[in-house]
Amino acid sequence: MIGTQIAEEAWADEIQLGSLTLTDVPVHPANTAEAQAGPRYAGTLGLYALARMNLVLDGKHKVAYAQARPLPGPYYPGIARPGVEKDPTGGVLGKDWSIEGKVTLNPSHLRETAGGILLNGATRKYEEGDHAGALTECSQAIEYDPQNDAAFMVRGSLRLMEHDDAGALTDLDQAIVLNPSNIWAYMARAKYKWEHGNPDGAIFDCSLAISINENYETAYFLRGVIKQIQNDTPGAIADYDRACTLQPNDGLAQLYREILQRWSGRPARDLSQNLSKWTNTWQQTIGNYLSGRVSEADFLAAAAEGRNSAGTMCEAEYFAGFVHFLNQDAAGARIHWQKCLDTHQTDLYEYAFAQTLLKFLDSTGKQ
Repeated sequence: MIGTQIAEEAWADEIQLGSLTLTDVPVHPANTAEAQAGPRYAGTLGLYALARMNLVLDGKHKVAYAQARPLPGPYYPGIARPGVEKDPTGGVLGKDWSIEGKVTLNPSHLRETAGGILLNGATRKYEEGDHAGALTECSQAIEYDPQNDAAFMVRGSLRLMEHDDAGALTDLDQAIVLNPSNIWAYMARAKYKWEHGNPDGAIFDCSLAISINENYETAYFLRGVIKQIQNDTPGAIADYDRACTLQPNDGLAQLYREILQRWSGRPARDLSQNLSKWTNTWQQTIGNYLSGRVSEADFLAAAAEGRNSAGTMCEAEYFAGFVHFLNQDAAGARIHWQKCLDTHQTDLYEYAFAQTLLKFLDSTGKQ
């Protein structure tokens, strides 16, 4: 049983559909159920008006034309426009329909629309865990609209996840060529460069993203991470400071900053004042541990119970190692940092931090 649905309907004096202009068109907005048809669906037009138009396709010049037929047009039996006399059959008099002159339809606009719809489909498939389907729809979107920088950026990011490094870099480079202001493409490429041994190139791409949007928190955060791995402690703290200001509810930048500030000899701060505002409960647990409100044993036990226990253990061992190091226990720090590496969570920043710190211990001879 479908039931009864009541919707608002009206007449639009003018509707713009890309290069096509329609006048005197009945329309009603999309309701909640109809909107599920897709994110681009905004409403329903009374396209019965198009029945009195000729569609002319000029294949040679790749142009389509919509040309009005001579009046009178067909009756529209649905809605009467206010103030317009009705004919005896109950429809609206044909003289009320007006689509004026010859209008050019731009085929590239139609391709852009099709590409956008396919890209939305790719995003949904990715969210559902169907990476192969998402890649296919991205490629179809690019086929329809080769100028769609977002499609190249998304496909490049997906290829990174699938370890198709050459294809990923080609796509991300093309996204930036098409749109030099695509900050998401710069960030994806920065992550690629960092993971492939080019930290200077990664910092450069982060800086380019910041030059486009000086309030882009993610760029400051990633640049801070890379600087920390390169042992540029002052630079990393400065970037984390900016990231914390822009996104005060994200605890990770605050945790990383706190560790480096203690490393630099600044007194430890009680993070508990900010913990209630953080959106990630595991980050809250780390903050409580660094503030001395949770014991090491309870902290490590909580990590082992995490949904991604290998990942949380990698993070926990890194922070535990740092606490030992700051307490002048280099041997204990070494044990925890090695346990962090033993998780093989190579995609985590903490894994890279632990690698750097173990090299530091080796270089200083601290046991």
